[in-house]
Amino acid sequence: MKEIIHNIVLNVAVLLIKEGECIVAYCPALELSSYGKTEEEAKEYFKDALDIFIKDTVEKGTLEKNLLKFGWMLRSTDYEPPRIENQVDFSKYENYKIINQQIQIPEYT
Repeated sequence: MKEIIHNIVLNVAVLLIKEGECIVAYCPALELSSYGKTEEEAKEYFKDALDIFIKDTVEKGTLEKNLLKFGWMLRSTDYEPPRIENQVDFSKYENYKIINQQIQIPEYT
């Protein structure tokens, strides 16, 4: 059984987009999104979705496979998410902002 040595801490860009009465929190680097009535609610629900995504993919052993599919670069001890500028056509959005979300990726022995 693999054992977690430590967590690799990274920041990923999250796009906050106003759509109607909702704020959508979308992370193209993980193809993950959530929404809420306020920006704070959208961030909170996104964090919950992120925690579930990391936990589920780690348990299934598919985290690295998914990261590669999403355009991540994996090095021997480092992960690099794709740049948001290469993933999003910002001309489609009128009202948005970009925030950084810290994620922890477990590293195993």
